[in-house]
Amino acid sequence: SKQMGKSAIVVDCDLRLPSLKGIFEPPGDHPDLFDVIEGTASLRDAIYVDPDTGLHLLLSGHDKANDAISAADILASQKFAGIVAELSSTYELVILDTPPALVVTDARIVSRHADAVVYTVRWDETPRSAVIEGLKELHSVEAPLIGVVMTMVNEGRAAKYAYDGYQYYKGKYRGYYSN
Repeated sequence: SKQMGKSAIVVDCDLRLPSLKGIFEPPGDHPDLFDVIEGTASLRDAIYVDPDTGLHLLLSGHDKANDAISAADILASQKFAGIVAELSSTYELVILDTPPALVVTDARIVSRHADAVVYTVRWDETPRSAVIEGLKELHSVEAPLIGVVMTMVNEGRAAKYAYDGYQYYKGKYRGYYSN
């Protein structure tokens, strides 16, 4: 998809509990990441373009997951590396969406394919110790971490912890927020 002049694709790297397929709901017979890895579909055919947003996606379907083949092995495979390389030659931005860093090793494995890693943390939900442990895990594999993003921020509650700059920006960009 073209956002701000850049072509982009999101790859659902959560092979155990994929979430993007449920959000975008492609046709049931649309090929996905598993099909490309197994060689039963081409990468071009597996890319799904969401009709509502124009977003390009490479989804994974856990109904196709084979217990005999672990998700970590798939993500560490040359086949997966080749898929990422091919997408990188086609799109300016390839977003590799992984499962939580602390739950399984997948995020650490996928990070070796990334030029940059953005660590997302659910605001006021993820314990500080878990955030620190997740960052240590990524640091242990020398993941190219460039920043942390807070998600699900409750603006009203966040304001209680606010510093002066937060109030300044909130006023300056009031039109961007809905109450």
